[in-house]
Amino acid sequence: MIVRLAREGAHVVRLKGGDPFVFGRGGEELDSLRAAGVPVTVVPGVTAACAAAASLQVPLTHRDVARSVHFVTGHGADGDVPAHDWRALAQSGGTIAAYMASRTLPKVASGLIAAGMAASTPAVAVENASRANERRLFGTIADLPAALAAAGFEGPTLVLIGEVVALHAHAEVPERRAA
Repeated sequence: MIVRLAREGAHVVRLKGGDPFVFGRGGEELDSLRAAGVPVTVVPGVTAACAAAASLQVPLTHRDVARSVHFVTGHGADGDVPAHDWRALAQSGGTIAAYMASRTLPKVASGLIAAGMAASTPAVAVENASRANERRLFGTIADLPAALAAAGFEGPTLVLIGEVVALHAHAEVPERRAA
């Protein structure tokens, strides 16, 4: 549709929540537009992992607890969890940002735990990161899948897994004063 409308002379704007090049279809759309000879301008977005971390006031990396961050998809084209190197992820000691993992979190969690990640590893599910209707659900990698299923998150959900999630409890909350 984007190619067709552009060829008809329309100025087409494709709005995408987050970064269209991190588990979005931005690359596929760009390929199609280039193949059709349609000029394209991309305005960068903030990927959901960065937006969620900022909203939570949790760093994705931290010198003391996470020296890497890994963006993984929790949802392949077939609707199942793609093959990941669970052992490498579990042993990295970094933060894992699992995109589109709300329905597949039980498999993601069991893969990580079976690969050696502690069941007590902190995790948080963030639905609609950085939007007015953002919802958060904290737990551990072991208990978050059941809690998430019970909570009924429907919107785009990102799951952050790792010791940095525990830093949220240490965030200072400014005192609110009546005006």
